[in-house]
Amino acid sequence: MQDSKINNTCERHNLSYSKHKNEDLCQPIILANLSLLHEMTNRHDKVFFMMFALSIPSTSADCNRGNNSYISKLIDSLTTYCINKMYDPMYLWTREDSTGCHAEYNFMFLFNGDLVQEAYGILEKANELWARASNIQHGPSLIHLCNPEPDIKYYRNFIKHGGVVLKKKDQHFTDAFIHCFGLANYIVMRSSKNGARTYVNEYGCSRHR
Repeated sequence: MQDSKINNTCERHNLSYSKHKNEDLCQPIILANLSLLHEMTNRHDKVFFMMFALSIPSTSADCNRGNNSYISKLIDSLTTYCINKMYDPMYLWTREDSTGCHAEYNFMFLFNGDLVQEAYGILEKANELWARASNIQHGPSLIHLCNPEPDIKYYRNFIKHGGVVLKKKDQHFTDAFIHCFGLANYIVMRSSKNGARTYVNEYGCSRHR
């Protein structure tokens, strides 16, 4: 019953968001986002939600071959690290700006909220693993958190913890769930996903368990 209420509210949220931004949203990514949130919150009483972005420099030709091979290496190594820590990770990624000189990737990660309650350790590990996978060893961090605008609810939580802890037993759980679902909306806009070659995936996500 609660899942149905959340789904209906999320659908209304998407219609409003799409109209406000004058954007067509990518339905398969929306469904993947919603499904992962449901699966994790059904499995854990607490779920930690975080998002981060990765920009591949145009000067890094080895990392810009028109495919997602380096992203696959990053995902594999980061999820393996988190599984070994018992964090129970689930993820969604999208490839953006495919028509530009380089690609940008956005990621949503969900973790067991009893074990992960802040994003900064995960972010540090992701940068370390990305440098190893891509052979980029110097320069500023290429992976950074996606934080909401200051007027968005839960902004203080994002600044302090780098994400949001969804607590299933909290009276505001439904509101927090819909809020996190909405924050991921900016990675589902279809307009930034039209330039990849036909054999290149523009999103990917965890398999359901």
